[in-house]
Amino acid sequence: MTTTTTVPEGRIGELVRYFLRLGCLGFGGPVAPVGQMERELVNDRQWLTKEQMREAIAICQSLPRTACHSGRHLCVLPA
Repeated sequence: MTTTTTVPEGRIGELVRYFLRLGCLGFGGPVAPVGQMERELVNDRQWLTKEQMREAIAICQSLPRTACHSGRHLCVLPA
């Protein structure tokens, strides 16, 4: 079950900085930084619940752009 939440102001800039850093430091294909993303997005920043993160990973395994889906979900942007 997915819930919709409101996004505080300034969140898009923080999201862009996060994924820019992840893109520069994460290497080894899209699967390699998933553990780091889960630790940072679920535990540290609490942007996603563990269930939302696992759901996003399951969906994104069939898509060529894992980070884009997660960013769209976090920013509540239309598909």
